[in-house]
Amino acid sequence: MALYAPYITLRKRVEFDKVRAILNYDIKLDGVVVDYRRLFGNYWQETMNILGMILDKNPDALILVDPR
Repeated sequence: MALYAPYITLRKRVEFDKVRAILNYDIKLDGVVVDYRRLFGNYWQETMNILGMILDKNPDALILVDPR
């Protein structure tokens, strides 16, 4: 059971470090919420790397996209 589902926003470096720290402490994530603007342009590759890290350790994690 996960106690935390991170919200991935448009901040540059903080998001990658935050998710990596969570996963390094073996905290299981049930899912992650992603700001939809991260799925386009300059943020796309970093977002895919973050989601890949999450899915490697938690293959059943849900990925929710915030349409705001």
